[in-house]
Amino acid sequence: MSNNIYEPPQSNVTPPTGPGKGNSGRAIPLTLIFDYGVTHLLTFIVAAFITSFYMSQGKSLEDITAIFEAAGLFSSINILFLAVGLSVSFISGYMCAKWSVKNVWRDIVIVMVISQVIETFLYWDRLSFGEYMFLTVLDTTAMVLGVNRWIKQHKKYWNKPDLH
Repeated sequence: MSNNIYEPPQSNVTPPTGPGKGNSGRAIPLTLIFDYGVTHLLTFIVAAFITSFYMSQGKSLEDITAIFEAAGLFSSINILFLAVGLSVSFISGYMCAKWSVKNVWRDIVIVMVISQVIETFLYWDRLSFGEYMFLTVLDTTAMVLGVNRWIKQHKKYWNKPDLH
C-alpha cells in the first residue's frame, strides 16, 4: 500500500463481466456471411476430396459428375454434405447469439428467414417440396440448438442489465 494520499486505494475486487455488448446490425450480416461462406468452402473441400478419391480409382470426370448428379437425398455423399451443413448451421446459430447478445431470438429468426429465402432461390429447382421442407426443418433446428447452447453457457448474464 502506498502512503501517497493522492492515489486511490488498491482493491482485489474485480468488476463483474458479462458476454459483452451485442450489435444486431453486425450479428445478422456476419452470421449470414459465416453460414454461407463456411458452408460453401467446406462443401467445396469435401467435393474435391471425393472427386480426387474417384479419380484415383480411374473414373473420368463425366463419370464423377454422373455420380454426383444421381445421388439421392439420403445417399452417403449427400448425408456427408448434410452433416457439414448442419454443423456449420449450429455454429452459425451460436455465433449469431454471441454477436447479438441482447436480441438473440429476434436476430436468429431474421437470419433464418433470410437464409430460407436465399436457399429457396438457390435450391428450389433441385429439390422436391418434401425434401426442401425436411432440410429447412433440420437447418432451423441446428441454428436454434446453437443459440440455445450459447444461452445455456451465459445463463447467469441472461436478461440482466448491461455490465459494461
